[in-house]
Amino acid sequence: MKEVEEPEWARIPLDGDGPPGLPWADHVVHTLVSNGHLPSSALNLIELQVWSDCSGINSEKFAWNELRDAIKRIIGADVVLALYYTCDSDPKSIAFAQANHQPQHVGSNMSQRNFTSGECWCTLREGDFPIPRVGVDLYVGTYPCSPWSRRGPRTGWEHPSVEPFRIGVQTLSYIQPAVWIIECGELPENASSDEVTSAIQEVLGQDGRKYIIQLVRTMGPAIQGYPIRRPQTYFIGWRKDACPDAAVVARPLQTLIRNPVDLSSSYRGFLKISHPYDWSGVGCFYVGASLEYISGIACRCACNPYVACPVHPCKCDKCGARATGTGTRRS
Repeated sequence: MKEVEEPEWARIPLDGDGPPGLPWADHVVHTLVSNGHLPSSALNLIELQVWSDCSGINSEKFAWNELRDAIKRIIGADVVLALYYTCDSDPKSIAFAQANHQPQHVGSNMSQRNFTSGECWCTLREGDFPIPRVGVDLYVGTYPCSPWSRRGPRTGWEHPSVEPFRIGVQTLSYIQPAVWIIECGELPENASSDEVTSAIQEVLGQDGRKYIIQLVRTMGPAIQGYPIRRPQTYFIGWRKDACPDAAVVARPLQTLIRNPVDLSSSYRGFLKISHPYDWSGVGCFYVGASLEYISGIACRCACNPYVACPVHPCKCDKCGARATGTGTRRS
C-alpha cells in the first residue's frame, strides 16, 4: 500500500484568483497526457462497465460525462462509462438514476445478493440476474462512514452501518473489477484506515486475486476552492494482472495532486466570486459580529448545539422530542 503524501498547496490558504484556468476535465486530461499517462492520439471506441453501490445520484457518471467530452476534444477517443448496476435505498435516487443514467440493473437493498448462487435481485426487471464474474471494469462504493468518521461514533466494525461495507467488499471479491474506488469520509486516525485496508485485503485475498491498494487522504473540498479543510479518504484498488507495477499505478494520481485545478475553474469561477477567502474562522466557533448576525435569523443551528433549531430539526432519531443532541441537522 502506498499513501499519497499531502502536497504543499494543500497546507496553505487558497486565496487569490490568478489567471483563468482550463475547465477541470480539460485540466485533468491535459495533465495526464503531458505526463505520459494517457496516449496523445485517438483510440477506438471504448465502453467501460461500472457497478455502483450506495450510489446516490451516481456522481461518477456526471464526472465521467465531462471527462468523456474532454478526452474527445484532446485525444479524439470516445470512452463511454456505462452503468451496469446501481444500488441505493433511497427511491428518489433510484428514480433519478433510471431517468438520467439508464442502468441495466437496479437494486434497492445490498443484502439481496446471493454469492453462493451468484445472483442479485433487480428491481427494474423484478427478478434475479446473474452477478458477472468478468466484464465489470470499475466498482464504486460510498458506504456510510459513521463507524470511522470524525463525526461518527467511531465504533469500527461493530457498528450496524458497516453491513453495506461488508457486502460491498464481498461483491468486489466476486466480480473482480479491474479498478475499484471506496470513499470512507474523513478518517482522522491511521488505525481506522489500517483496519479498513486489512479487512478489504482479507476478503479479496480469499479468492486469490491480488490488488494493489492505494490510500488517498488529501482529496477534499479545498481542492475545488471550498474553504473547508475536511479531506476525504479514498481506497483505490488496482487488479495486479491489469496493473502489475505499484509505482506505475500511483503516478497518475500523484501527478494530478501535484497539479491541482486552478480555483477560477471551480465553483468560484462559475459564481464569479472574485474576493479572497477569509480562512481565519474555519474550524472555529462563531464569535463577535458573526454570532450576532446568526442570532438575528430564524435558524439556530450554529448558535448553540444544545438548543433545538425551529428551521432545521435534527433527524438522527436519537434526540427525542426536543431535537437536541449530537445528531446532524439536515435542511
